[in-house]
Amino acid sequence: IALLNEPYHPNAQQLPAIYFSDDWYWEPGAELSPRRELWGGLLLAVVALAWYVRGVRHDRLAFRLALVGFVAGGLGFAGGQCLQAAHAWNPQWFAQGWFASVAPHINWWNMMEITFGAVFASGLALGLWCNRDLIRHEFDAVGDADSCTWSSLQELLLAVVHVAAVIVWSFGDEAALGAFAGMAYPMILIPLVGSAAGRWWPYLVLLPVVIIPIAGKTLKHALGEALEWNALSAWLGLVVLPVTIALAAAAFFARRALVDTSGQFASRALPLLAWMYFGLNYSFFEFPWPWQAWTGRTPSGLIFAVCATGLTLGAIYYGRTCQRPRAVSNFEPN
Repeated sequence: IALLNEPYHPNAQQLPAIYFSDDWYWEPGAELSPRRELWGGLLLAVVALAWYVRGVRHDRLAFRLALVGFVAGGLGFAGGQCLQAAHAWNPQWFAQGWFASVAPHINWWNMMEITFGAVFASGLALGLWCNRDLIRHEFDAVGDADSCTWSSLQELLLAVVHVAAVIVWSFGDEAALGAFAGMAYPMILIPLVGSAAGRWWPYLVLLPVVIIPIAGKTLKHALGEALEWNALSAWLGLVVLPVTIALAAAAFFARRALVDTSGQFASRALPLLAWMYFGLNYSFFEFPWPWQAWTGRTPSGLIFAVCATGLTLGAIYYGRTCQRPRAVSNFEPN
């Protein structure tokens, strides 16, 4: 951080040489509120971790995926920003032909984010596919040995503690907890330990633990700003229903973990998660249906709908091709 993120003296209009937020260099005389960036420290931390997994742990898979993520993320971020900059600098490109009627409704910041995510994820997927033999080797080395050291009761108690902390952090006003949880690392410690030592925790993290704060924030918005929701329908549709589905799916996947292949699990979990998150996101933005008057949310909603549909069709097709029976160990659920 000291090497790449200094000097940082906003009052004197002194900012680092490489800076990604707004800068007086681009807008002399403007009233700006530049934010502190820590990318330099994060970059060196990633480089050190990549060196450790390759040089000390001799883990080729982790090292290769670190490089893939670095390159894919860089291409995605730069590509997304190029799209946004192209519109800002050359608006005449988007004012002709059929696209002229659509361009005014596009949120170009969202298009940058969507492009970033699409390129990033595509690069990661390609990297995983190219290294599938190493992944298979890692799985075969671990096998189906029982690595769970906790009882179901221990997992449940830890889940209750973590979910309570997440709810208070997300919706409460406890300053001490906010300062503690805001560092991010404390909030991922319990899920990391639980996923390593428990059998239920990986599925709890994937489904209900993630969806609870999302559902809560969507409920808060619906009751505070969205006029089409009443309290009962909001609670049932935005919290009770998605959280119940998430809990039931987590229990189903956990009990099928020793029977299903990873492909079977992915073919069921991916569409479920995609449509649950897409549905909550759509309701948060008050359902910008394409047959209604278009807003800045409509093009993004259409893109996500097409992608979620494609993901669902791909999962259905792939799920039918990976029905190979998997050996079941002697491990019995607690």
